[in-house]
Amino acid sequence: MNPERHRTPSSDVARAIVDAAAALLDESGPSALSIRAIAERAQVAPMGVYNHFGDKSAVLDHLYQRGAHDFQAALAASASEQDPLVALRGIGHAYRRFANERSAEFALLFLQPIPGFLPSPESHAAVIRAFQIFVDTLSRCQETGLLVNGDTVDLANFIWASIHGFVLLERTSWSEVTKQLGDADFEAFLNHLGDGFFSRPQ
Repeated sequence: MNPERHRTPSSDVARAIVDAAAALLDESGPSALSIRAIAERAQVAPMGVYNHFGDKSAVLDHLYQRGAHDFQAALAASASEQDPLVALRGIGHAYRRFANERSAEFALLFLQPIPGFLPSPESHAAVIRAFQIFVDTLSRCQETGLLVNGDTVDLANFIWASIHGFVLLERTSWSEVTKQLGDADFEAFLNHLGDGFFSRPQ
């Protein structure tokens, strides 16, 4: 009797394919994302990619969905702090940490690196929920008098854009100054950001 052939569980194969797409995007950019390259990196046959996902867009959507879910979870963990100001600063750190540690997924979520790729509404919904966590945390700051009055969503957009800008400058290192940005600079940035948006004692 022939020994039973070992088969990798389908979920493990799918995970390997998505991991391969993330690695290729991070290391070599969008031009490296062919089905053949993804299959080779995942150590599966090209037909295995088609069997699990159908096409490259579906692979990318799964990568987007995974990143969006983990990004939302990271922000939610920070937002669970009882002190709303501590929660808000934690969200800023979680945003930066995700960008640095999950760079391929961060790019897919926020930088649109692949022309023509659009996430499914279900995948994009997790990013919207993450933003709502940020809005809710700002609302808590307003309720306790820590944050200036104003439309909370507008304030969320302004502060989110500021954090996003710092993260991009740090990641791209487009000048000698930004190449040297680090943890202490981000803490100082958050302090200065607070100077502009947080209420001052009367």
